[in-house]
Formats: sequence, C-alpha cells, structure tokens
Amino acid sequence: MESLSSRSRVSGPIVKFPRDENEYRGIILSNRLQVLLVRNFSAKKAAVSLSIGVGPINDPKYYSGLSQLLLYSLVSRDTENLEIEYGLAGFLERNGGSAISLAYNDDTSSITFEVNATALNGALERYQYQHRFFKM
Repeated sequence: MESLSSRSRVSGPIVKFPRDENEYRGIILSNRLQVLLVRNFSAKKAAVSLSIGVGPINDPKYYSGLSQLLLYSLVSRDTENLEIEYGLAGFLERNGGSAISLAYNDDTSSITFEVNATALNGALERYQYQHRFFKM
C-alpha cells in the first residue's frame, strides 16, 4: 500500500478541548478527500468512517436505488483475491469488529466499522482493495 504521506498534505490547525488527550491530525489527500486522524493510545478498538456527498437524490432517473446498491457493494463479502479472504466483512468478524453501519440520507452516504486496533491495517487494506472498482 502506498504511503499516506506521499499523497497528502496537512490541513489547518485542529481545535480541541484542553483536557482531550487524543492526538489529532488533519490531512487532505491528492484527490481532495479531507481526512481526520484521531489517535487514542489507550483504545483497544479502531474505527473507520467514510462519508461522501452522494446519496439517493443523485440516482439516475431510471435507476432508483443505485446509490444504495453501490454502498452495499463496498462492503460485500465477495472478492476475487484469495489472499484477501471473505473481504472486509469477514475480516472484521474474525478480528473483533462490529457490524458495518451503512447509512445514507438524500445527499450523503456513510460507512462505519470498528475492529481490534491491532487489525486496523488489515481492515484498511481490504477496504482499499474493494474500492478499486470505484476509482475515477
């Protein structure tokens, strides 16, 4: 997997509560995706959430439900790569992860999941692998 720092730049300062011991870092990827990284040294679980500004309101006239279909396909259990067995959902189940939350309103879609902190890199690799179909 390509290094995050090789394709990103740091965003502006992040304001936080003075007693908040978490570390925060904002970055902007080369595709202009804004990312907020939060680090909590005592956490046993890691969480990932992605929200995009596309929802059912953006579905083509004759393809109602297309955005929901694409959202579910992002977390499908089926992959072609045997090294990434069972896709993201299966990996989460085997590594203390919670059920994947899929939510959307008229103009936004979100995917959220958690996994044991030690398995975060593996979850992100599977997540990235499944997203290869949606690159523009």
